[in-house]
Amino acid sequence: MYTVVYLLMIMKSFGTAYRKHVGVDGEFDAIVVGSGMGGMTVASVLARNGQRVLLLEQNNVVGGLTQSYSRDGYTWNTGLHYIGDVESPNKLTRRLFDYLTDAQVEWAPLPSIYNRMVIGDRSYEIPAGAEPYRDALVNWFPEEEEGIDAYLRDINEVSRASRVHFAQKALPEVAVADQWDAMNQEFHAFSNMTTEEALARHIKSPELTAVICANWGDYSSPPSRSSYAMHCMLNKHYMDGGSYPIGGASRLADTMLPVVEAQGGKVLYGAHVDEILVSDGRVSGVRLSSGEEIASNTVISNAGVQIIFFTGRNLAGVQNTFGRLVNDEARVQLKAEERFAEVADTYALVGLNIGLKGSARELGIQPANIWAHPGTDFDRNLRRHADDFHAPFPWSFVTFPSAKDPIWDTMHPGKTTIEMYAYTNYEHFEQWA
Repeated sequence: MYTVVYLLMIMKSFGTAYRKHVGVDGEFDAIVVGSGMGGMTVASVLARNGQRVLLLEQNNVVGGLTQSYSRDGYTWNTGLHYIGDVESPNKLTRRLFDYLTDAQVEWAPLPSIYNRMVIGDRSYEIPAGAEPYRDALVNWFPEEEEGIDAYLRDINEVSRASRVHFAQKALPEVAVADQWDAMNQEFHAFSNMTTEEALARHIKSPELTAVICANWGDYSSPPSRSSYAMHCMLNKHYMDGGSYPIGGASRLADTMLPVVEAQGGKVLYGAHVDEILVSDGRVSGVRLSSGEEIASNTVISNAGVQIIFFTGRNLAGVQNTFGRLVNDEARVQLKAEERFAEVADTYALVGLNIGLKGSARELGIQPANIWAHPGTDFDRNLRRHADDFHAPFPWSFVTFPSAKDPIWDTMHPGKTTIEMYAYTNYEHFEQWA
């Protein structure tokens, strides 16, 4: 989880500003707290199924990490940089997005080379497609051909097993209790291993392992701690390359949320929820910081990361919901304090957004993302930077929205943007909390 602060910016937003003197009129089948991708998704799905939904966002912009902002004629995204599995209308992820957005979001495929993995001073260009990917790995590491084939078989096996794993989540709780082990046996054979352990069965070269895992920032945990199933699912997701929403990430909010209001619901920003109200063990609504109470028998929390400056803590969504938004009685009933011990903060990012004069074509900037690491030993990279801020960042991610969006030059002629992020530790900044 991470928090990014931008100054002197103009943010684009959908919805209506909450005004205390106006209040919130009407009755709602459900209240959704937080308008990140999860909150927007559930609000859109409920509205599409005839529900009147109230979506409340404490920020002055809806969309979470799908927001974009502009300054001096340049525009940057805050969190969405590329998506896999949307290049064809027949792909599952594309079908989901088309459902949520009425197919109003168009996707621009990145070129065949969509990622560049940089390990030290060596660069590896990652092509889209299972066969080109295999051929590239074997060309770089011919002695590892057998292991590479075994790794690619694992990716397909995890993809197949994951269907049953996710299907059981739609079953009633009693059925899941009876079927959990049977339905998840194949999936758990992969998920119960770390990525490092699993790859060691197939791959001998630390350099090849680093290339395969160079985008571990996409799922937050290094190979020594990440689930191998998560790694395989992520690489399967991007096996056919990446795509970018034409017009930028904010197109998602623009197309997902109108259905909420069309169904009689409301999308309000600047609406800070102080408490999720619980009465006789059941949810009864929410109380805003203005003191206004809004009734509903269904409240869905998508309350995301909140940084608490005076303690230096980042609160994850689960900590935010059960630690801040429910009262003490409900917290005890839910045994929330015990559950908090299982939820740890992940990492922080520092970001640098750059605007350049000239088009991406004129400047020779390519659409491919860059994942850069100072060396193959990812855990050593992490330890060095944790001990010394001046040591190289454990990884850096560089992406180029102006080179990925085919309508960019029409919207922002003569301008180019670069978005750069790097892994760091909050402790390095705690003195300024």
